[in-house]
Amino acid sequence: MEIPQKGCLFFLTGIPALRAAAISAVLFVIFIWTAGANADQFISAGDVNFGEVGEMEFVAGQAYLPMQAVSWRSETSWRITVRSLDSTLGPSEDGAYTKPLGDLEWKVSTRSQWNKMRQSEETVETGSPGDGNVYMDYRVKLSWNKDRPGNYRTVLRFTISEL
Repeated sequence: MEIPQKGCLFFLTGIPALRAAAISAVLFVIFIWTAGANADQFISAGDVNFGEVGEMEFVAGQAYLPMQAVSWRSETSWRITVRSLDSTLGPSEDGAYTKPLGDLEWKVSTRSQWNKMRQSEETVETGSPGDGNVYMDYRVKLSWNKDRPGNYRTVLRFTISEL
């Protein structure tokens, strides 16, 4: 069963130290949620918006968005996975640069290990029957030297399935 799509938007702006032109980029993430064959399972997540990202984030080397809820319900033991449907975050406006998918990273908020976004299904969490939320943090790596103006985007698919 496919669940309606949601979106994510953030803007990257700043003046690179080694370039005269300002960087302005957009990353758009669409979430698609699916449930496994079990009709007694449900998963959803809200929109994710990094907001405007500027020089401070470039100096830090990343834009960071914590504690984004992924809600779930299951009458059986379950596993939540995430994957990107795209191989990259897309090309820059001038086509000279393609932002790697791995620049987008995620982790469960209560854990310390960051995971590069991939096209293969990666386990987010497993659990027992019931309902609740898994909170996720997202970050996108930024580089004064590599990132160029562009509309960067990906589509993420969250799936809940029976263990």
